[in-house]
Amino acid sequence: MMTNQQPLTVFLHIGLHKTGTTSFQQWLHEWRPVLADAGYEVYQSPDGNKSHFDLARSVLREGVIPIEDQGAIKARTRADIARWLDDATSPNIIFTSESLSMLRTFDECQALLDIFPPTVDNFVILLVLRDKKDWFESYKNQMIKSGRKPDADPRSWNTMNFDSWIADFEALIKSYNAVFDDVRTIDYDPDDTIANLMHEIAPELEIDTRFRRMNKSISRPEKYRGLRKFTRRIIGDERRGLVRHVLRLTGRL
Repeated sequence: MMTNQQPLTVFLHIGLHKTGTTSFQQWLHEWRPVLADAGYEVYQSPDGNKSHFDLARSVLREGVIPIEDQGAIKARTRADIARWLDDATSPNIIFTSESLSMLRTFDECQALLDIFPPTVDNFVILLVLRDKKDWFESYKNQMIKSGRKPDADPRSWNTMNFDSWIADFEALIKSYNAVFDDVRTIDYDPDDTIANLMHEIAPELEIDTRFRRMNKSISRPEKYRGLRKFTRRIIGDERRGLVRHVLRLTGRL
């Protein structure tokens, strides 16, 4: 628990999807001890998920993703964050959830702010942007790669329609600016995204930001869908299967 009167700052990385978010989240996880020693703690969800998805599930408007009992999720998330911040020993806390880039309204952003206790003095919103058409192509390929089919509901994050809200970054930025005082946009650079994010979070910190690219989209995802389903089922990833088991055994999860 913090015993001094240093202001408490929350750095909230909100995506976009397909801008190096998975790599950044894994990098944060692996460098947590070093960052904590430097005064930057990385929030860890009770479920261990490196992407703090419950933040988005607590506040997203109806129809974007399936959410059951959103009120309970929000209450639990608020309590989890309050406990974490009560125990924090650093003046800076890092949260990351690319699904927060799906917010498009003032009410959603205000609800996000209300999840955090009044002990937070400052918020810094970090949004990585890339060319809309390039981003949409990557996002669409990721959805196909994951086996998701386009949703006819125009509210859905699976809409696959470039002219829909999904690519309306202006509304996204406007909504966050209406609630938070410090909203920073960062140009996507596949070779330097982590370095660019850390420059905004801790410019004084000298740390190795080189890291492998993860969760890359491929140009023809439908061609490899069957193979990917088989691989996910047998091998798994950090959330399931053999990979998760090995990571737990080696203490990396």
